[in-house]
Amino acid sequence: MPLKSLRRFRWIAFSLIVACYMLAFFHPMAPASIASELQHEFHASGAELGALAAMYFYIYLLMQIPVGVLVDTLGVRRLVSAGASVAGVGSLTFALADTLGMAAVGRLGRAHA
Repeated sequence: MPLKSLRRFRWIAFSLIVACYMLAFFHPMAPASIASELQHEFHASGAELGALAAMYFYIYLLMQIPVGVLVDTLGVRRLVSAGASVAGVGSLTFALADTLGMAAVGRLGRAHA
């Protein structure tokens, strides 16, 4: 592979990882910005919305050790690719959810990024 295309590939890969990181940075705060809409749509109480928002952190806590082991065994590229794919499916699930339970499943899937 020529050096110029290798450098371009590295910048593309780096940019994609930065984009995933930025999405993962802002995603935990997303329910707070649309809380009233979520409460109205799902007929949810404040406690239920709090639990929905906390789903992100529950799965994040549980996945710390397994992800560390997977990074060592599978490598960063494979794990970031798989995590971004699962996060995309989780985001779509959350966006298309018509029940609070499905929204929670979407939040759990989104936390993998």
